[in-house]
Amino acid sequence: MNQLLQEKRDAENFLRLIAPKYAAVYILDRSTDTFRDILAPEAFRAFAKDTKGSYSDAMQLYRDHYVACDYQEVIDRVLDYDYVYNILSSGNQVNVTYRKKDGTLIRLKIDRYSDNDENTSIWVYTNEDSEDALYGELGEARYRIRFDDNERPVEFIGSESLSEMLYGFKDETHIPFSMLWNHMHPQDIDVVKEEFKNIHDSKDSTVTYEVEYRLQNKDKQYRWYRAIGKPVLNEKGKIVSVCGFIIDIHKHKEKNLLQQRFISGLSHEYVTVWVINHDLTVELYQQTKKGDHIAQDAIEKFAKTNNYQKSMEKYASEYVCEEDREDFLRNVNYRVVRERIKTEKVYPVLFQREFNGRTDYFQACFAQISDETDDFVLGFKLVNDIVEHEKERNDRLEEEKQILESLSSDFTAIYYLEVNSGEFEPVHIQDETNASELIRSYSGYKDFYEYAYQYAMRYIPKEEQAEFLWWFSRDNLKSLLKTQASLTQNYRTYPNAQNHQYFETKVVKVSEDEESCHALLGFRYIDDIIKKDTFNKTGYRHH
Repeated sequence: MNQLLQEKRDAENFLRLIAPKYAAVYILDRSTDTFRDILAPEAFRAFAKDTKGSYSDAMQLYRDHYVACDYQEVIDRVLDYDYVYNILSSGNQVNVTYRKKDGTLIRLKIDRYSDNDENTSIWVYTNEDSEDALYGELGEARYRIRFDDNERPVEFIGSESLSEMLYGFKDETHIPFSMLWNHMHPQDIDVVKEEFKNIHDSKDSTVTYEVEYRLQNKDKQYRWYRAIGKPVLNEKGKIVSVCGFIIDIHKHKEKNLLQQRFISGLSHEYVTVWVINHDLTVELYQQTKKGDHIAQDAIEKFAKTNNYQKSMEKYASEYVCEEDREDFLRNVNYRVVRERIKTEKVYPVLFQREFNGRTDYFQACFAQISDETDDFVLGFKLVNDIVEHEKERNDRLEEEKQILESLSSDFTAIYYLEVNSGEFEPVHIQDETNASELIRSYSGYKDFYEYAYQYAMRYIPKEEQAEFLWWFSRDNLKSLLKTQASLTQNYRTYPNAQNHQYFETKVVKVSEDEESCHALLGFRYIDDIIKKDTFNKTGYRHH
């Protein structure tokens, strides 16, 4: 009996030694609902004792005491043995994750224990928040750096698995240590050299060497690795070698770097920035000062629920305006977000939020962290100013549209003009008119005022050109539009192809600010309503 207990303790210690992330390992007999534990916490053994060895009853006690409320249904699902064993009988594993009440993320993997026994399965619980889990399996990627008699590193020796990982070799690697610098990213060399200097200066065999850097792999691509090792000293206290292992941490590192780049570039605009993990848990990554007084209660509730879909549903029910709620929930659905951020750099969702009797416009912005992970970033941004600006712009466009519609039926030519710069755009030009002929003959005008000059030289009688050009000058239009929203001016031309020679210009100011003044200019013939003898000597009449 003592020998059996000792063997059990040895097995447990061995599991803890080779993989600290293992939380528990059980072998379950479905037919009797009993189990053998390879590795188990004392609390679970106490539950099993209370339930007379029933695995499902002990798991229900474990669920109630340790599993977060939002994840208890995960435990209920795997305790449905029919569900579990149907999956196992198809040759697949059961893989689920849940969070404990202390926030720890646990992964449960269930597999068949034996091909000969359909009732027996093995349940392996791993702590995914442990350092081991974050940085991947250690495997056999071992290295040794050999030093010479002067304590200088001279040779790098890599195990077979490390050689395969870095160089694509099948055998153990032996290369001059200096070659390692050729494979290392230039920006990381100084960091590694500094760590070597610290080891050399301390000469303490109990000190652990630990550093992260980028190396070129067998595909000539830089990847992030984490090296952990210790110095080996001889009887004289001199460094003989440094031995350790190397872990590929590229995915983990890239995820963090991408998060930092995204957030550092945009976080000043956001009230809160969240990271949504692949298991739908949420992490508050950053909260700006603006977030301290904007629905702080909503921020805390969002984090407390700690499930993206449920957090969003709760947030919508309490804060999103009713008229926007249905669209909001449809647009922020997890599957919708995952699809949109595959093709869009940033996926924005606009909504109105109510808080303390005030309605604000907010934008939820989603961005994918990396193609290699399902995690993504979510930021909430206050956009009242942007929405108001957009409303003003839309109102202006609608006003312009109405003006254009009213003008197009009567006017032979319409132009959109920025008065200060002279930039203009023909909006409507009727065929067989002076304007259509002028545009067709030469379209590279520097600005509207050059265009007006060419028009005057071709179509305005010589004695009336000066008056025409003065009225259509930049200074005159700017001066008149400062005090008037619309202007009207008549002028005479040589008869055109349709024998029209009397025209009216209507100028309507569309918008104005410190830097620009936009206007619409419409031209129409008025031969049928103005007689020649009603014109004064110069042919001009102001309205």
